[in-house]
Amino acid sequence: MEKLLDFRNSDLRTKLFVVLAITGCISNIAGFIANAVIFGFTAQTIMCAVCAVIVICASLYGFFSERTYVATFIILLILGFVEFPMLYIAYGESTMVYMLVAEIGIVTFMKSGHRVIMGTAVFLVDIGAFIVHITCPQFNVASDNMGMDTLMSFIISFFAILVAVAMVMLQYERQTRELSRMSEELTQAVNTDPLTEIRNRRYLMQYLENQTAQMGDEKCYAVLIDLDLFKSVNDTYGHVFGDKVLRQFADMVKKNLGENDLIARFGGEEFMILFGTDNEEEIITTMNRISKEYAQFSEKEKGKEFTFSAGAALYGKNSSITDIFTTADKRLYKAKAAGRNMIVMD
Repeated sequence: MEKLLDFRNSDLRTKLFVVLAITGCISNIAGFIANAVIFGFTAQTIMCAVCAVIVICASLYGFFSERTYVATFIILLILGFVEFPMLYIAYGESTMVYMLVAEIGIVTFMKSGHRVIMGTAVFLVDIGAFIVHITCPQFNVASDNMGMDTLMSFIISFFAILVAVAMVMLQYERQTRELSRMSEELTQAVNTDPLTEIRNRRYLMQYLENQTAQMGDEKCYAVLIDLDLFKSVNDTYGHVFGDKVLRQFADMVKKNLGENDLIARFGGEEFMILFGTDNEEEIITTMNRISKEYAQFSEKEKGKEFTFSAGAALYGKNSSITDIFTTADKRLYKAKAAGRNMIVMD
């Protein structure tokens, strides 16, 4: 037996088919039972039974073959062109609501290129059913209890529409949640450096732009870090180890930052920390702690101490991002020129 449709992981068209199949099967079975109870096993009741069997078989075909649109077409073909017009000819106005249900089904479940053609065709068939019902009263086999006929038709149609709308809305809500989750994941991916799994330069610039626009009188420090002689690390130990160094360094920095601080990969072997304070002593203490851990890591891995240099820029409300980066970069260059392994604050 072929695999049954995976409803949760299927596309929207397939999920719409599931809605149509379930409501179609339930409403057709209910219609057959209502006809049998009210009118007995007449030719019309048998016709309802045959249509119900076809709808059920088409639904199963769609579930197991995954050719859901073919099954959708068969179901709507039977309902719109055969069952509902014949019911109107036989029972009159009490079944008119079924014709509207057929048109709603075509608009909801057919592809845009097909719904106009099929909807128009079903409309013409319904007009023909109206004419036949009026001109050929001998085909009308409705019972004397028209109130019961109308009530049963209303209940079945109402239930079918209610179930279909409920399932479509449920799917819409699930789809909305899924799209929201995917959007969040995409945003996270776009703003994250894939190697170190910290924020990237794109996010850093957006963050700075928002932060400087919302700041009051407070000041903060941006510290640009460059890992000293990193090219020689790659040349000596290979790029795989170089990537490991970048990941480990990012982890060390994250571990030593406060909840109001941010670390981002600026590019290559450069990182930038945005400290949520202008306390120089606190910043230098944190940077020395990171420097010590970085040296311990390299000593353990390769028996030598790796270092980094850093330049800091003080910024506040409406500070230019270009000015922040330029100032930090100039002070980083000053640290490099002074022999590396230091932070220049001014």
